[in-house]
Amino acid sequence: MVSLIAGLAIMYLFAREFQEYRQVKTESSMYVDLSIGEKLAINFDVTFGAFPCAALHLDAMDISGYQQLDLDHDIYKQRLNSDGSMHRQPKEKHVIGEDSEVQAAFENGTKTTGDCGSCYGAGAEGECCTTCEDVRNAYRKKGWSFEQAMASSEGIVQCVRDGYIDDLNAQSEAHEGCNLHGTIEVQKVAGNFHFGVGRNFQQAQMHVHDLMPLRNININLSHTINHLSFGTDYPGMKNPLDELIRVQTHRTSMYQYFLKVVPTIYEYFGAAQKVETNQYSVTDYKRDLEGGWDERGKLPGVFLSVAPPSSLRSPPQD
Repeated sequence: MVSLIAGLAIMYLFAREFQEYRQVKTESSMYVDLSIGEKLAINFDVTFGAFPCAALHLDAMDISGYQQLDLDHDIYKQRLNSDGSMHRQPKEKHVIGEDSEVQAAFENGTKTTGDCGSCYGAGAEGECCTTCEDVRNAYRKKGWSFEQAMASSEGIVQCVRDGYIDDLNAQSEAHEGCNLHGTIEVQKVAGNFHFGVGRNFQQAQMHVHDLMPLRNININLSHTINHLSFGTDYPGMKNPLDELIRVQTHRTSMYQYFLKVVPTIYEYFGAAQKVETNQYSVTDYKRDLEGGWDERGKLPGVFLSVAPPSSLRSPPQD
């Protein structure tokens, strides 16, 4: 009887020890980050179920407010049907700081860098307005009504060739959505990247979006952040904004996400597997624009402000 009890006790203790041996233990430590000159990779996949690709633009800016045009990126737009399925038109590459429709026209040969179009009286002597955006900017500087020029019998040749307004209206009437996904590689400085509405331009050292063509379009920015991370994912990594859904209930809204990035080193079984990446925390805020899309000083969009990586690393070690 004693032998049986001793045997059962030994088996129980063995099972407990074996179970404890198999459990994964996470240990965290912090130390000074001595890396200099590294870049930060931002991976994202965001779906706008009720807003068309033609009116949606991704921009990246640093803390000074200047658009980051020298960054590396690999970003794509995919048009979505009203039921959320992919549109028959394949995804197109999105170029930050350069309108995608104009870029596509250069690539397929319908425009050349040697074109010198008329500014319809709005430009300086000898000034060329190659694209619809050039004419629009010239009219802004003069304070003239671009919409009246568009409605004239002659119209604006560059805008007819550009097709932006037609694409915008067609996609809006079909209740299309849009998915943007890809990677931006930026310098480790404070800044933001945002999904803005309407074409953008720089004016008087300010980043401005042209909302006039959207005056008759419902700016519904309901969105799903399918994925957002900084760097390479490690096993079991959880990103706070993954699968986040926001449904717009107001006429139009501004969504703001404030992110704090912390460099992280993940080590599995010592140095057998080592991943240098980043974790982040987030605070979000939604502002309903009571005056609608043209409320002074407020712009509809999804804005993600990124604080520079901390000087401390927090490496979970398994």
